[in-house]
This record gives sequence, C-alpha cells and structure tokens, in this order.
Amino acid sequence: MSAGVATTERLRLEPFSLDHLDDLAAMLADPLVGATMGGVRDRAYAEERTRIHAQRWADDGFGLWAAYRIDDGAFVGRGGIQHTLLEGTDVVEVGWCLVPAQWGNGFATEMGRAGLELGWNDLGLDEIVAFTQPFNAASLAVMHRLRMSYLRDAVHADLPHVVYSVRRAS
Repeated sequence: MSAGVATTERLRLEPFSLDHLDDLAAMLADPLVGATMGGVRDRAYAEERTRIHAQRWADDGFGLWAAYRIDDGAFVGRGGIQHTLLEGTDVVEVGWCLVPAQWGNGFATEMGRAGLELGWNDLGLDEIVAFTQPFNAASLAVMHRLRMSYLRDAVHADLPHVVYSVRRAS
C-alpha cells in the first residue's frame, strides 16, 4: 500500500481534504460519536480538523483517511495513522472513528490494519500506538484484534486514556 488513496477489501481510503468536510462534520456532531471523542463537535471544529488532517498528509506524507464503502460509497468514518503528541512525546498513532450506522461491521479493524501496513511497509516504523478512554470497549476490542498490548495509562485532551502499542514483526 502506498501513501495516498488506498483500498482494503471493503473500503476506499482517501487522504483528507475539504471535500470530506461535510461527512466529518456530520459524524462529529453525532452524540453517540461524541460520547467517546470528547464531546459533540460543531462544524467549525470539523473544518479545523479537516484542515489539520489534510496538512498532515502534505507535511508527513501520511495521515488519516476518509473511509467510504466500496460497494455503495457510504461514508464509514476516518482512520489511519498520524503523528500525535501524547503527554509531550511525539508518537505515531493508529486511530479510527466511525459513524454509528457503520459500527459492528469490522471497519475500524480494517482501517487500523491498513494504517499499520502503511506504517510498517511504506514508512518503516518500528512501533505504533493507539489510545482510548478506558470505558471504550469497542476501541479496546479493535486494539486487541490488531494484536496491540497495553502499555500504560495516560492523560490526553484532559481525559484519562489507556495506551496500547504494537511493534513491527521481525
């Protein structure tokens, strides 16, 4: 897989641009999404995040993708890998966030695997982390499916999180 547009078995993954703003804004405004993502977010916040996601692709050559189902073009969410500051340390994080209508279909794991493959195969990374709030059982299950192991507790965005990591296979 190369940086940029990618596909998985069921998803088309596109580097973020302002073309994805409406989809991201609708997802971040959903109270079910807000329950695990630090609260419901308005369109201005979504626009700022969209610009940041796009800039990361420009600066780093990788970042989060906007994910769409191949079969019907439905927006699934966003995911992939990105540089993140975690308690003052720059790490590469694999992450995902899905619209509730797409929960429970394995798409988060599919996006996570695509991000890890990009990190290992194209970027030569040795370790990638993921973190979530301790009560987010769905994200914790994805981390386990990605063979990630508990690393430590942390505070991110003023909220308690658990940090997991995975190292590239030898």
